[in-house]
Amino acid sequence: MDVASQDRPRRSFSASSVGASSNAKKERVWVAVRIRPLLELEQLARERAAWKAVGSNSLQHMDPDKPAAQCTCHQYNRVFTDCSTSAQVYAEAAGGLVAASMRGYNSTIFAYGQTGSGKTYTMQAIMAAAAQDMFQVISQEPGREYIIRMAAVEIYNEVVRDLLRDNSPGLKLLDDPVKGTVAEGLSEAGVQSEQHLQQLLAEVEARRQVSNHSQPQQVQSGVTAQL
Repeated sequence: MDVASQDRPRRSFSASSVGASSNAKKERVWVAVRIRPLLELEQLARERAAWKAVGSNSLQHMDPDKPAAQCTCHQYNRVFTDCSTSAQVYAEAAGGLVAASMRGYNSTIFAYGQTGSGKTYTMQAIMAAAAQDMFQVISQEPGREYIIRMAAVEIYNEVVRDLLRDNSPGLKLLDDPVKGTVAEGLSEAGVQSEQHLQQLLAEVEARRQVSNHSQPQQVQSGVTAQL
């Protein structure tokens, strides 16, 4: 997330929550896990959850052949249960980054997981809440000029596509000595309001490739939206 203010230099920062805890202020990477609840079809098939939150920081693998005390646990900055709401996830794991970006930090929020794990569901909610918070900050600072631009790319089966354009051809990745890796010919759109940003995000989602969840091994994909 990169929001330019007229009188602020850019600074680097990468953590999922700024100010959410004292540890978040010290670490550049903050990792949270959200457990997806079982789908209706999974419940009808009497499937069992494979993971369980233990407290707010531990994720336990539930092995039916082992007692709970012998199941493997993994530690993270935050573990959200399958009952957690998207609003809770945003408040604890992403909202601080949005606020940091508006203060002049380069910030990144991304979701990683297997096909069908709920990445799109969570990120759509985060982007909607982020748009609201960004323009709330702007409205509270009428004396400062903000310039917001948006770019969106999809990497689908190793092909890079511009999601702000219909029928985008594959883009070439180039090494820029200043910016690093860039997509040649990637378009940008100026964002005028919260509603305009929501409209752009909806257009990006409509152009995105949707993989067949029953054959996840055949598809490698990811979507990046940069503000």
